[in-house]
Amino acid sequence: TKCSVAPIRCAGINLDQVLEPFAGLKVHFPITYLGLPLTLGRLKIVHLQGILDKARKKLAGWQGRLLNPVGRRELVHSVLSAIPIYMLTSLKAPKQLLQDLDKLRRRFLWAGDGEITGGKCKVAWPLVARPIRHGGLGIIDRFSRALRLRWLWLTWSSTDRPWAGMQLPVDEKDIALFSAATKVTIGNGRRAPFWTSCWIRGRSPASLFPSLYTHVKRKKRTVREAVFDGKLIQDIAHNLNAEILRDFVELWKLIHTLHLDQSCEQEDTIVWTLESSGEYSAKSAYEIQFCGQTFSNFPKLIWKAWATPRIKFFLWLLLQDRVWTAARLQLRGWENNYFCALCERNLETAVHLFTECPFAREVWTMVATWSSCLNLQPEGWNDYSDMEEWFFAITSIGTKAAHSLAMLTTWHIWKERNAIVFQQNHSTVQALFAKIKDEYSNWAS
Repeated sequence: TKCSVAPIRCAGINLDQVLEPFAGLKVHFPITYLGLPLTLGRLKIVHLQGILDKARKKLAGWQGRLLNPVGRRELVHSVLSAIPIYMLTSLKAPKQLLQDLDKLRRRFLWAGDGEITGGKCKVAWPLVARPIRHGGLGIIDRFSRALRLRWLWLTWSSTDRPWAGMQLPVDEKDIALFSAATKVTIGNGRRAPFWTSCWIRGRSPASLFPSLYTHVKRKKRTVREAVFDGKLIQDIAHNLNAEILRDFVELWKLIHTLHLDQSCEQEDTIVWTLESSGEYSAKSAYEIQFCGQTFSNFPKLIWKAWATPRIKFFLWLLLQDRVWTAARLQLRGWENNYFCALCERNLETAVHLFTECPFAREVWTMVATWSSCLNLQPEGWNDYSDMEEWFFAITSIGTKAAHSLAMLTTWHIWKERNAIVFQQNHSTVQALFAKIKDEYSNWAS
């Protein structure tokens, strides 16, 4: 049989007698129901060990050493990041579990099957896990909070749920984020939380008067209880000082400007301000967590251009100066050749290697002359100290084909540098240009 019974607070009861007609199993907490752990106490990481085991099992069969970073990024994004979503929708996972999952994803992305080290992690994980429009790789990182906001939305939109009125798996940050993403219109005031709902000119009383919110005794009053039933004064009337009294007077003035109708029978309403439909979506709840971060030029410079995924990934590293040139190796105190591998004249920095090196400039000149792309002509370049600034300058003007050609040329210059450093295999400028020309012709065909 699939049926089972788990007793709760049955001390002093003869369970054998009570359950005599029951043919199922008698089990004890913690148990698993619908794939989720149920426990009488606080949820611990041991109760969710199956999530980590499932992720490790996936990694064992992928043979990461045979995949390049682009392929590993796709598996991290599409598979490893999706494994805990069902659990995160229903439960507030322990922080340690999320950290362990991030460690698995980070190791596989940068090291495949190997051990993770600082040298392999070229970009910090918080930046990797940003959306692409903010300069990251678009790997989901803060999705658990976005999923938990759905519980708060359902308390408004589906009041007939069996769990209505029970404690939700959300914290103070979840509630604050939900308030920032919604706007409440007060009707009878029976549903809207007084302190955390955005019902006063698009703001919540808690955000307008944080000191008053910290001072108040009862923080879960509805608008009707606090305003119409006069409970607000009772909640504030203790250990008063000038600041608390001043904030209370200002809050009361704002409430009176709204002209609330105590006899109104219409229900309170809520709108999700991040969607035109006014309805909650996990996507918008996820994106609002990056509100305030600057938008990156990388979508235009890298991801929307036509090139192979491997070249795009390389450009993403290069424009952040995260490729292992001699200068960066020197900063780490690691063995390096110091001089540029192509010209053997200057310290090998990313800026020198791609924009100042005589060998590289000859290659750029031949490419620009062959393609008639004046923006790729080194003679027209300014002095740049930043790779992103340089690449933006040579690709912002010109055709899409010229943009792709710039990416391909940059990639081949890097490959030539590596061939010299690791294989002592030198090519002439003409031979390198021929490789670029042949591969570009294959792209165009």
